[in-house]
Amino acid sequence: MATADIQTNVRIPRELKERLEAAAAADGRSLSSEFTVRLTFAYEAEAMLKKAHAEIDALLVMSKELRAMVDEARTDAMKARTAQALAEANAMALERDLQQLRTTQAAEAQDARQGLYVLLDSHGYPLSWAEIHEYLAAMKRIGGLSPADMHVQIVTPDMESSSKRAKEAVALAKRLRAEGKSRPIPKLS
Repeated sequence: MATADIQTNVRIPRELKERLEAAAAADGRSLSSEFTVRLTFAYEAEAMLKKAHAEIDALLVMSKELRAMVDEARTDAMKARTAQALAEANAMALERDLQQLRTTQAAEAQDARQGLYVLLDSHGYPLSWAEIHEYLAAMKRIGGLSPADMHVQIVTPDMESSSKRAKEAVALAKRLRAEGKSRPIPKLS
């Protein structure tokens, strides 16, 4: 029977040959069989080592990708925490501004309630503008109010103004505007 094996001569160091002979004797093989087993094992081990290196390289790539994903997630988390902190700071600032606005509005409402509303009526006849000016000047001295800050209501029996009062009101408005103490007042008819 013919075998497919080929015979070849190989030069190896003496110490290696002695080690191969001892291993062959221990395993119950011939020197040729031991040499074939050991050489086959070396090639298989080399192929397994190459495969292991390829798997390690693939794992390293995956590890880098995972590390990048973790870093991105950390960055996103830090951005989210920063955005949340900013939103909370903005909410606190808005709440503070709203509270200041409420306080200001409450103070203005209180001022409006405490404002000086004068009903000028003399037994069914309006006071003269000279008397009205006298009252306004007294209120300014006592209360520290300017005519532009005062809310004055003049009531006549028929709730209408006379043409003389209308002219005097226009003159008063012009004078106050010239002094910078009043906004434009609409003409009275």
